[in-house]
Amino acid sequence: MGLIRLFQIAIVILLVWMGYKAIKRFMAGGAEAQRMRQRQAKGEVMDVMVQDPQCGTYLPQHEAVSAWVDGREEFFCSKQCRDAYVQAKRKEAK
Repeated sequence: MGLIRLFQIAIVILLVWMGYKAIKRFMAGGAEAQRMRQRQAKGEVMDVMVQDPQCGTYLPQHEAVSAWVDGREEFFCSKQCRDAYVQAKRKEAK
C-alpha cells in the first residue's frame, strides 16, 4: 500500500511540473521567443537601432515608420515625426 501511494505522489508531482513548464512556455511566447533567446545567446544582432532625424529618438528599425527622403530611406518613431520632417524638407527645397 505504501508503494502505491508513493507512485501516486510521483505522478501528481510529474503532472504539476509538466503543467508549470507548459504555462511558462506559453507565457514566454512559444517557439519564436525560444529562437530569439538562442540567437541572443549566439551573439547575433536581433535588430538594428535607428535614430529619428526629427526628434532624435532611438528605436528598433522593425518598429519604425519609414519614408524615402532625398533618395534615402529615413526611419521615424511616428507618423507625426515623419510628416513634420518631410514637410520641413519640402520647405527647404523651395
